[in-house]
Amino acid sequence: SSYNPRACDCDFCTSHGAAYISDSKGKLSLAIKNEKEVSRFKQGSGLVDFLICRNCGVVVGACYQEGEYFYAAINANSIKGNVDLGESQCASPKQLQDPEKITRWKELWFSNVEFR
Repeated sequence: SSYNPRACDCDFCTSHGAAYISDSKGKLSLAIKNEKEVSRFKQGSGLVDFLICRNCGVVVGACYQEGEYFYAAINANSIKGNVDLGESQCASPKQLQDPEKITRWKELWFSNVEFR
């Protein structure tokens, strides 16, 4: 309950009901069973890949890559099971310039990201 999803107010995230959680000191391991079932979509500034399930259309998360390093956030609404999260908070990254977005992602998003 100490994690408060950040509900991005851009048109894309709003239309998908996305609210993101992350932990810059945490580790995220994403297992993609079949790469053909994942769509990578660039939106807005084009800096981030949104991972979208081709079967159900759910936005699973967002990833930013800088060199060999990945930063990522997960859409809290894509997590199955009983997860106790805090109240969603509005975030307005569309108001930021690209360098400010990148700095913000590096401060907030998982910085230890592994794709399997």
